[in-house]
Amino acid sequence: MLRQMWSFGASVFLLLAVPHSPFSQPRNLLIGHLIASLIGLICFNFISNEIFALTVSMCIVIAAMQILDVSHPPAASNPIIIFLSSPDWVFILMPTLVGAFFLVICAYCFHRWISKSTYPVVNA
Repeated sequence: MLRQMWSFGASVFLLLAVPHSPFSQPRNLLIGHLIASLIGLICFNFISNEIFALTVSMCIVIAAMQILDVSHPPAASNPIIIFLSSPDWVFILMPTLVGAFFLVICAYCFHRWISKSTYPVVNA
């Protein structure tokens, strides 16, 4: 389970080091990880050629995040994690959504009580 969300390490960096970046906002983090995991799981389960499936999933993930304006670069690696760990559909809930939500709460607390900066940023 530990390796299933390596991308959260990069997400934490964005949330804490560059909280004013559009990539660091809760909407981008939550929806970006959700989209990436959902698309990764769909391609993993329904396209038989793994190399082709991974390539397609990465392209769709990046395009979907751009089209929906929810880019969160660390989430783009979720399909790779999915193809390496072969999770079931529960992966969307745990660790993806629960973990991403927990990161937002931690970032909010960190910036409110430690860094004394505003997070999330409105109109980032």
